[in-house]
Amino acid sequence: GDFTLGSTGAYDLCLRASGGSDEVAQTSVSMTSIAATSSTAITAVDYTTITTGRNTEITLTFSGTADSGDLGILTASATACSSDTPNVDVSSGSGIFVASADGTYKP
Repeated sequence: GDFTLGSTGAYDLCLRASGGSDEVAQTSVSMTSIAATSSTAITAVDYTTITTGRNTEITLTFSGTADSGDLGILTASATACSSDTPNVDVSSGSGIFVASADGTYKP
């Protein structure tokens, strides 16, 4: 079935066997719910036009602090975020992205 978690934190999976009346925490599985990535974490970029195919360092401005391990990717559309895998470390507030074709990109 589907589950909706109300808050972040550690969760155990509990099972009640068919016909049973008790719930038992399963010791071989657990999960941790973490906060979703903010869609407004990056508030500015220092270039709005770059040359296609040329490495250009793009400085990202965060609304807060970038966390260690934060990754980014430059995509041709916001919908590509669900299929592209971020691979550039942006935890320092900048990263090197490459525009591989003409178009409008979204960091």
